[in-house]
Amino acid sequence: MASLQYTFIFLLMVTEVVIFGLLLIPLPVTWRKNMFNVLSKSVMVKKALFYVKIMYSFVFFMFVDAVLKLYKIHQREDTDTILDERMIAQLRMSKFYAQRNFYLTGFTLLLGL
Repeated sequence: MASLQYTFIFLLMVTEVVIFGLLLIPLPVTWRKNMFNVLSKSVMVKKALFYVKIMYSFVFFMFVDAVLKLYKIHQREDTDTILDERMIAQLRMSKFYAQRNFYLTGFTLLLGL
């Protein structure tokens, strides 16, 4: 289930990148002014912004969860005396996933700012 959540966050991040890319396209000043005027007065955009804020609150909680998991893995790595290769592989795999989730949620929050 967690990978489904992080897939959703990845799609959210890709959507943000595409929107920023579209906003960077050079447009005439009058077109850009008209576009921002229409978007600022639209009721649908205001409703969408409400739901986007809710989504970012969930992403923030998942970011905090990823930080706590990463901290827990680092503590376990320091205290365990690892003797088995399978345990080393398991620890490295869980550390990789925790770091991936940390960076994924962190970059999504950064782009959301």
